[in-house]
Amino acid sequence: MASIRERDGKYQVRWRVNGRMRSQSFTRMIDARRFANAVETDLERGDYIDPRAGTATLGEYADRWLALRHDRARSTLDRDRSYLASMILPAFGQRAVGAITETDVEAWIAHLDRAPATKALALRITRSILDLARRDKAIRSNPAADVKPPTVKRRAAVGRALSDDELAKLLHAAEVVDPDTACMVWLMARCGLRVGEILALRRSDVDPEGGVLTVSRSLSRREGARPLKGRTDEAESRTVPIPADAEQRMRQHLDSQAVLTIDGTVFTTSTGRPWRYDNWRTRRWVPTVEAANIGSVRPHDLRHTAATRLFLVDRWTPAEVQAFLGHADPRVTLAIYTHVTGGGLPKPSDLVLEVGRG
Repeated sequence: MASIRERDGKYQVRWRVNGRMRSQSFTRMIDARRFANAVETDLERGDYIDPRAGTATLGEYADRWLALRHDRARSTLDRDRSYLASMILPAFGQRAVGAITETDVEAWIAHLDRAPATKALALRITRSILDLARRDKAIRSNPAADVKPPTVKRRAAVGRALSDDELAKLLHAAEVVDPDTACMVWLMARCGLRVGEILALRRSDVDPEGGVLTVSRSLSRREGARPLKGRTDEAESRTVPIPADAEQRMRQHLDSQAVLTIDGTVFTTSTGRPWRYDNWRTRRWVPTVEAANIGSVRPHDLRHTAATRLFLVDRWTPAEVQAFLGHADPRVTLAIYTHVTGGGLPKPSDLVLEVGRG
């Protein structure tokens, strides 16, 4: 229970928490009574917040927050430290978490001279740090919880299908830059594989004699190689027939692969380690696209190329293309992975009519 006593001309509220005596003084008795009643109510409900806990600075909580994220990727931690050092700590690093208000955070975001996406991420990091203080009962509520982030306008990536001429240039450039990447381009463009599926492919997944390969895993930036199951638009696995041209290129790669990994990964670095997507993209894909000189091309555009070619050249049905790509929903196949232009449309057949004379 909280008690009030007069001391040195002020009214001192005293209460005990976890065996330790706490006190706070007021100049008016009415303020002291209100505070004492609030303390007793919070203690009964379990909502008590120690006023001294809120004196810890946001900088101190930022250090604890970073320590709790030790399992994140190094690039993510480096990014977070950069945001803290350049934007968050200069504004709030020396401020007590209990003294930071919602309007403080709003004003900071409004005057931060950064792109909207950068400001949104800075706010998200600040919110996460202050939420750690809230869970420690250093503050009653998170002052950044209801602050609206800036609107970030994102342009959806639009895939494109490469023409046969563009694909030939890309394959030629890949053979010059890195033969392993050339084989990957063959499989992505002819078998419709995603780059994550290619990088997670194992020798046990490839059956050159049967002319098929099994896709059951995909490479994730955070989780590494993982099973396909769990994606809402993807079957758990699929068996893909390999076209004769891609099969021949695949045989050449398997015969020439000098270094094998423990798990039998098909495409590896020069030291036999499985590729990470970001490294492969920077060191192999980007130089290949620049050498091909065919404009901007994403690895996923090769999947678009495979699907569109199956429709326009091989005349596959939507159900066949859906099974080939492994989509659970045929609408994904039709809406996203087919590209028909005016130059690619077939000529309509002639009408055969018997017109009678009146």
